[in-house]
Amino acid sequence: MPAYTLSRNTVMTEVFSKIRSGKLRFPRYEDSEPFLQDILNIHCDYNEQLGRMKYVNIGPDDFFHATLYAVLASELIFANGGIT
Repeated sequence: MPAYTLSRNTVMTEVFSKIRSGKLRFPRYEDSEPFLQDILNIHCDYNEQLGRMKYVNIGPDDFFHATLYAVLASELIFANGGIT
């Protein structure tokens, strides 16, 4: 079965960048607050000895990962000519 292997940190960083730049938008805060809290549950830990960072969650982060999956799926669909 064909499969994609992606760097977790890389794709998470790309989604955070899309959010920061306004390329990825959400409904009004009043309507989406419970879901957006999942994004705020993710923090970046930096290991100075190894010079590496990783994302860790301090609570549920399901909405963020569902959003990440949707972003990746849309990029694959449109990179391959869209939906036919």
